[in-house]
Amino acid sequence: MKNTIMKWKLTLVLVLMVSVVSMYGQPSFKRGYVVLKNADTLRGFIYFNYYKGPLFDVRFRRRAEAADSNLKSDDICFLWIKGQGKFISAPTLLVSNDFHAEGEVVYLNYVPVMVILKELVKGANYSLYKMETRNPRYFIRYEEGLRNVEQLINIEIPGYEVVQNFRKQLSTLIPVEDSYRQVIDELPYDEDELKKVFCYLNKGDSPIVKSNSQLRRWNVGAGGIVLYSYMGVRSVSTEKLSPILGISLSAGYTTPWPFFGGTERLITGFNSMQFFGKARYPPINQHSDSSSGKTHNIYISSLSFILSYRILDKFNYRLYTGVEPYIQVAVFSPTKSSINDREIWDHIPRRTVSGTMIGGNVIVRFELPRASVVGSGTLVNGSSLESSGTIQLRKWSMMFLYNF
Repeated sequence: MKNTIMKWKLTLVLVLMVSVVSMYGQPSFKRGYVVLKNADTLRGFIYFNYYKGPLFDVRFRRRAEAADSNLKSDDICFLWIKGQGKFISAPTLLVSNDFHAEGEVVYLNYVPVMVILKELVKGANYSLYKMETRNPRYFIRYEEGLRNVEQLINIEIPGYEVVQNFRKQLSTLIPVEDSYRQVIDELPYDEDELKKVFCYLNKGDSPIVKSNSQLRRWNVGAGGIVLYSYMGVRSVSTEKLSPILGISLSAGYTTPWPFFGGTERLITGFNSMQFFGKARYPPINQHSDSSSGKTHNIYISSLSFILSYRILDKFNYRLYTGVEPYIQVAVFSPTKSSINDREIWDHIPRRTVSGTMIGGNVIVRFELPRASVVGSGTLVNGSSLESSGTIQLRKWSMMFLYNF
């Protein structure tokens, strides 16, 4: 009962931390540079996010703690933001949400704007760009001549014929006898599929620009674990083994939350952890020869799912807290020095005991550009009920990870 109350208190504290601290979270400025139309280059920290607007402005700081200044899209030639990629500023006719119908035909309304677009495919003939709104819009730039930027229109209005849409726009770039037009006829308004089409339009000579989030990365690391293990014939009669302080190795992957429009406030991923240590099972006879030595080798392998929420966002670091559901396998095998000690094996099986458990950790992640520090503790853990014996584990860990 006491343990249950403590778990609920810990969960409540974490919820309050998320609620209070996130209200004061700062926007995520990232290193980058802006090239202006007067040929000046500004280097510093940049924040650009269509979700929070303003739609056609870029917030810039020369130093991490300097005041913001707004750069207008009219004054920008292009910019580069670490972890986001390259953006251009270009004039175009943006399709508004207003339209009017005459009979069965819908006519779209266009607004002339200077828009900031993310570069996805840079080609010799045609390039693909993206406006990163909640419902992304894609644009084509014709690299020959005036290098016009045109929106690839995707509007579906039941019962009406749209004057122009992205499939018709792209089909005009392919000869009538080309069988690839059938691919265009079934083409979804999807970033990955559009990239393939633009590679084809450029005859394969159009590298896809890699501009993944800096939070989408692999990591490897090591750290310390304090392990509390329990073993017995049945879950109701498990005995606590001596605590273990050991070293653990891990490897994993994290990425911003990709679902429902995606957000960098949440990161998700997975982690694999390996641990080996030695512990002593308390014998019935405390004067046994094994009472001062280790009785079991313990090996643990776990695979966990990561879900963390950003509660603090600064220029050079981020702080997350969250949960880590896991499945783990543990193996308890007798040491050579204790295998013949009757005082121990009269109480538990004299052989290797293994088991599979599921549970969850509470975690705190301190994220730096190239490294992370992750602390975790067992929030809930199920017992392994095997015919050969029962195993239960609780652990606290501090891991140091290298991100690449």
